[in-house]
Order: sequence, then C-alpha cells, then structure tokens
Amino acid sequence: MEHLALVGEIDLANSDEILASFLTTIDRLPAFERDAMAGLVIDCSAMTFIGSSGLNMLVALHKKTGLPLVLTHLAEHCRLPFVITKLDTVFELR
Repeated sequence: MEHLALVGEIDLANSDEILASFLTTIDRLPAFERDAMAGLVIDCSAMTFIGSSGLNMLVALHKKTGLPLVLTHLAEHCRLPFVITKLDTVFELR
C-alpha cells in the first residue's frame, strides 16, 4: 500500500491541488508497483479540518485510482464528516 498524508485544513482552497499531487505521486511509481498496489493509506494525524471539497477530493481519488482508501489517525472532529455523509462505509477509518 502506498502511504500519503494530509496536513492542515483540506477544503476548496487546496483540494484540487492535493488531488493532483496525490495522482502525480502515484503516476510516478514504477508500473509494477502501481499494478501491485492493494490500496492507499492516508495519514490524517496532521489534518485539522476537512470540508465537503476535501471529502469530494477523496472520493475522486478513490474513483480515479480504483484503489481502496484507508484513512488513519483521524481526530474525532475530522471523523464526523465521514460518518455524517456515510463515507465511513466507503473508506476504512482507523
């Protein structure tokens, strides 16, 4: 699994840039590593806020890569939007 991280506030101001960065990181992997990836682990320990644009960015990342997303170290206030929108049934929250 590839490990990525989210830092600070994830919202309309930066979600497109983060998505592009994550996709570029994945695209730069050797083909054999990309093909063998079982999922993406995203460390959220430094994330302080996630808005609807951030949630949409993660859905887009999931759809574009076709990989399961595992979100780790979510603070309770950042976990709540996933529960409210039922995205906790789409992504694994740890």
